[in-house]
Amino acid sequence: MALAKKYDIQLHVLHLTTAQELALFENLYVSPKVRGQHIGKHLIEYVQQRAKSLHCARLYWYTQESNHTAQKLYDWIADKPGVIEYRMSLV
Repeated sequence: MALAKKYDIQLHVLHLTTAQELALFENLYVSPKVRGQHIGKHLIEYVQQRAKSLHCARLYWYTQESNHTAQKLYDWIADKPGVIEYRMSLV
């Protein structure tokens, strides 16, 4: 997909002991100049198809709690599980 090549999308396949692979994608950014044209939706659909082709059971991503613009898109196309992530530095 030419549109996906234009953007820096990283897809990581995580191998878990459950034998199901999960896909995590990072770095989705759509320029404010072209927002509202469903480009973000098309990029996520591209990543979704790629994850399916890799036999992943689930695709997920993170966003900042304050990123309301992105959350409008994400709420439209995906499920929000209601989980809050906590981190603890180990170094």
